[in-house]
Amino acid sequence: MPTPTIHTERFQQIAELIQANDLDQAMSLLRESCANATTGGEALLWQAAQALKSHQAHTAWLLLCSANALLPSTPDIFLLLAKAARQQNAHALADQLLIKAQEKHPEDPSLNAAAWQARARQDSAHTLRRDILQYLPHVQHPHELKTLLALLPPSRIGAASLDTERGHITGWIFQPDQPQSAPMLVVEQNHKSTRLPADRPHPLLRGAGLSPTGGFRLQLPPGPHPIQLTLEDGTPLIGSPLVLPEPLPPHPPCPESLSPVHDIIVPVYRGEQATLACLHSVIDSRAHNRTPFEIHVLEDASPEPALVNALQALAQAGHIQLVQHPANLGFIRGMNRAMARHPDRHVVWLNADTRVQGNWLDRLHQAAHSAPNIASVTPLSNHGELMSFPQPAMSHPMPEPSAHRQLDELAQQAWNGDYPTLDVACGFCLYIRREALARTGYLDEIHLQGGYGEDTDWSLRARAQGLKHLGAPNIYVAHAGSLSFGPEKRWRVARHNALLRRRYPHAERSYQAHLASDPVKPHRERLQALLQPHDLGHSSPSAPEDSAVPASPHPIPQEATPSLLDGTALLIADTLNTPEIGQRWLHLARQLARHPGSPYLVLTADTPWQRLLQASSQVIYLQAPPGLSMSDTLTLAGCRAAVSLDTDPPTDWHAPTQARACGLPLFAPKSPRAREAGAQPLDLPINQEPCPA
Repeated sequence: MPTPTIHTERFQQIAELIQANDLDQAMSLLRESCANATTGGEALLWQAAQALKSHQAHTAWLLLCSANALLPSTPDIFLLLAKAARQQNAHALADQLLIKAQEKHPEDPSLNAAAWQARARQDSAHTLRRDILQYLPHVQHPHELKTLLALLPPSRIGAASLDTERGHITGWIFQPDQPQSAPMLVVEQNHKSTRLPADRPHPLLRGAGLSPTGGFRLQLPPGPHPIQLTLEDGTPLIGSPLVLPEPLPPHPPCPESLSPVHDIIVPVYRGEQATLACLHSVIDSRAHNRTPFEIHVLEDASPEPALVNALQALAQAGHIQLVQHPANLGFIRGMNRAMARHPDRHVVWLNADTRVQGNWLDRLHQAAHSAPNIASVTPLSNHGELMSFPQPAMSHPMPEPSAHRQLDELAQQAWNGDYPTLDVACGFCLYIRREALARTGYLDEIHLQGGYGEDTDWSLRARAQGLKHLGAPNIYVAHAGSLSFGPEKRWRVARHNALLRRRYPHAERSYQAHLASDPVKPHRERLQALLQPHDLGHSSPSAPEDSAVPASPHPIPQEATPSLLDGTALLIADTLNTPEIGQRWLHLARQLARHPGSPYLVLTADTPWQRLLQASSQVIYLQAPPGLSMSDTLTLAGCRAAVSLDTDPPTDWHAPTQARACGLPLFAPKSPRAREAGAQPLDLPINQEPCPA
């Protein structure tokens, strides 16, 4: 039974009724509470818990999905959703749900443990072991550590991480064969080796009941030499080697006279082919740009010898400035030190999985200096967040070089001379003015470790200084978007996002408002119009809209006709864009509410009728949980059919498209268009006519 987060007298009364086994009265009060905006989410949770207890899995699933939309910060809902799916023997979907939910709530230990167990059922042993080992230094809860170690073969193991805030190294070693003894840690730095007992109590090992000892904390002087941490047998600890670089001093004041030379900073870790393609595209662009630049490649202790050799060859030929880190610094620490190298130069971040074209830097420079208060400029890309093309905030395939060249040329032709203002910048290709760096400071390497989210954090700090971020729709930079992170990305992304939400509580709303207004849209549309004679594989998949798709002349595949009122739910397939259709559904909802055991009506799209329909307590607004399709979501909700109440459907009737997308048979009043679409005759044994207004 969930503990209510909103402690009202009503929920106390409901708890007492349930304890007294007066379920009818308790459910009546819960249905009333569902119609209240303040208590609706909590009431749905209570109803779902009762449904699970009674093994009414379809109903529980439906109510939990609705509760999740109202209480998005409640990770326990996903554990209950998984239970509802398992009650229906949908074990694979339950596992899929938990794995995706972990990305949304990475700091919840119970959900994390359940997600790892789900991964153990789905992943290969090799993949599971690899990902657990990468994640071990980030574990923060004893229950989670115990779950992870149980999924690995028994062996001595340890993990270490750098506490950037305090400047020391912490970690633990667990030896399952001698859990009561303090294991030995071997520390090697600058060719000097030291053996130390890991004899400190560690909260993870102790809290998990694994060992009273095994923890260590090292206070070492900062320096360039990597620190190797191993077990006595030479096995490296997860996270080793580490490096404690000298603390970065604050950014100095911006000099009055800035160098015309720009630093193009390219961080590199993996991906020889993509990295070399990126670097050669920048090298080749020298002939097309009047803006002078140097290419600074940050080789961050790459595990690929062929890549390192190729970079060294480019450096020896004078094409790049190669900076090789003795141990992995991570994106943020590496970029900070690269940006500090020349405090009189503007900088450009460039991911190693991008390609540039023509006079790209001249155009970036022009945009960045089009006004005095500009902090950064982001170009168009197939994978560029707010500057993504053809649709914003989506990843699209990286164009081939010839298509990329045409896209860049057409972007210049389509440009009207305007630079739209962006809510935040995107770091795949980012021009940053030195004046903005001096005012805003470097990236946060204390709280944001590794990479991801650092561009958003810096963007929001720059905005707080009164600076602007621009988009440059006359530049197209191709971006693969898959080489910068390995399997650990999902946890780092989610944890950094959680930190940013706490740090900037209004930022997400601002970002969504920006997406809705989409100031880059006119630029995309002009480019899209120029693309029509060309076939570059970048047409917008959103055209035509679903609502403009005519009813299909082919019947929707369906099996035996279900009895509409026998299922748990029916899908509202109408768009409710006319008062007449809205009134019919409202009347039907109220009629069904008077018949106990009637199916819920499921609404999957926003509509002005939503509030009135939900007030009937018979209509559920349903969103698919993370990782699941709407079709799977409706199946687990016991949805048997899609229903239209339109007696005279138009040519752009949406209902058949909706039914087909969800894999449901369509029922509708008899009409020539309904028959043409393969809809089955609607025959509900209740009055469907709306009450007089």
